[in-house]
Amino acid sequence: MASVGDRRSPADQATADKIARLSEENAQMQQAVASHAVIDQALGVLAAVWQVPPHDGWEMLREVSQSLNIKLHAVAAEVVDWPLGRPMSQSVARELDIRVESWRQRAPQPGQATDGEHTDGGDSAT
Repeated sequence: MASVGDRRSPADQATADKIARLSEENAQMQQAVASHAVIDQALGVLAAVWQVPPHDGWEMLREVSQSLNIKLHAVAAEVVDWPLGRPMSQSVARELDIRVESWRQRAPQPGQATDGEHTDGGDSAT
């Protein structure tokens, strides 16, 4: 219900409400885009430094985030800042080291055949 001092028509109030809602959605979308960019950059660091493929890097970041109860974009920001000379927190560095080491133990080594692959590069029918 409008107060005595509020002279807006119902249509004006509806428009004002819609503008406020759209402004909030816009701010949320901008935050999401910024978070996504930082996460993509962190995946690039994981790929460049430890040769971790993006899918596996995503899982590592997600697991570190969940394990430490820290937002994913905050974990990603620490990873991105690390090559720039800013140290990661001990907890993030420790959790990430655990995941990278676990991934290395599971990942096929270069030249190592996986199910259905051949390392000689030739046709097995010859």
